[in-house]
Amino acid sequence: MRKYYRSIGVFILAAIAYLLLAGHTIFFQHSNTAYPIALANAFLHGHLDLLQPPSEGYDLIFYNNHWYVAQQPLPSILMMPLVAVLGADHVSDILFDIFLGACSVTLCDVVLGTVSPQLSLTRRGLLTFFFALGTVHAWLSILGTNWFLGQLSAVPFCWLFIYVVWKKRPILSGLMLGLVMLARPSIVPGALILAIGWWFITRQKTEQPQSLAIQIVKLAIPVFIAAGLLGGYNYLRFGNATDFGYAYLNDALNIRTRRLTYGSFNPIFLPENLTILTVKPPDIHLDLNNLRSFSINPSPEGMGFLWISPVLLYAFCVFPKTKDERMQYWCLVISTLLILLPSLLYHNTGSAQFGYRFILDALPFWIILVAWAAKRGSIYLLAGLISYSVAVNVAGARWFYRFWYKLP
Repeated sequence: MRKYYRSIGVFILAAIAYLLLAGHTIFFQHSNTAYPIALANAFLHGHLDLLQPPSEGYDLIFYNNHWYVAQQPLPSILMMPLVAVLGADHVSDILFDIFLGACSVTLCDVVLGTVSPQLSLTRRGLLTFFFALGTVHAWLSILGTNWFLGQLSAVPFCWLFIYVVWKKRPILSGLMLGLVMLARPSIVPGALILAIGWWFITRQKTEQPQSLAIQIVKLAIPVFIAAGLLGGYNYLRFGNATDFGYAYLNDALNIRTRRLTYGSFNPIFLPENLTILTVKPPDIHLDLNNLRSFSINPSPEGMGFLWISPVLLYAFCVFPKTKDERMQYWCLVISTLLILLPSLLYHNTGSAQFGYRFILDALPFWIILVAWAAKRGSIYLLAGLISYSVAVNVAGARWFYRFWYKLP
């Protein structure tokens, strides 16, 4: 039991931190777009469409006189037991969001100890602290809502996927990746590269070639099952297994115009998204005639990680010594980039956000690269950058909470 004390402690501390950040919103039963709860209730009644027509239906799909949730069904599936026991009116998507966030932080600590055993306990704790409060994960874990909960629900299973890949458990790897697919299908190609590449690189010389093929088949079976479930879900709603219903989405006019003009994914969106991901600054106001009016405010369009989470730069400071280490490093880099690519080509930059929220999809993979670099070097520099990142993101979470709920 003693070996679990650290994980229990990390979970409790993370949950308390997110509860404090959430403020009085935890007393709300629902966020302002608690569609996953409504969908969980619909599932329990044998429906794929929402039982009660929404008042506005913003960012919902309207098809054949039925309203459907556009995001993938994993959050609703996870909440079905709660909705069944407590009722849809007594389940808080905000509290569930906080629970998932605390689970992800706990798994982050466990996985870092597995994939980077040379990392000291102090540095491992610092990086877990960074993930929890020094990245976009902080504010995404306190608001619930249809969009943020949809993203956050994939993160614990990403961490579990990485853990079982390192342990070379292909069926469990496929199961975790299948669950990720039910929340964020765009993560799957990059994650597959990591699993297959890692097993190939770390195979023993005595292993037979067919053993890798068997591992891949075992990995693929749960993933194909999840893909079949997702395809069936689409077919039952829209008559086409590959139709996710975005053509019928009741979204904002400016976003819909971009999608209808260029498609959901287009290289034309790459420069804008890449800028927001990396270097886009906050809104800076400077009047040379009145220097007292100088101000720096968060940009609701998003800001680059260089401004809010500079610790992520450590990923570019890994210097592998052996051929195998270089292959492992580039395997993880390629996987991370492939996970980010769909978001960078996406027609929606993330809308209102603090930072770039789609970075969360790749964050578990990216932080492993950070851990490989952070196991050596000045701990004071690491702690300083993490302290800066935490201060910025905690302040950003409070700012975005007020911005989202239109509070002064």
